[in-house]
Amino acid sequence: MMEKLREDEWGKKVPIIILTKLNPDDKTLNEIMASGPSYYFIKSKRQLEDLTEKVKKELGV
Repeated sequence: MMEKLREDEWGKKVPIIILTKLNPDDKTLNEIMASGPSYYFIKSKRQLEDLTEKVKKELGV
């Protein structure tokens, strides 16, 4: 989905934040990162407040 989104001019600028339970060394996560998300959070290592702060910052709220 990110690859398709990034093909469009508007989609190239849209921040994408991923919440995952994958390990940072996981091959799948590395493949996802190649598609260009703005940020990713590993679910078990972050608090909900971290995620909401990042989303608010990206939305300018």
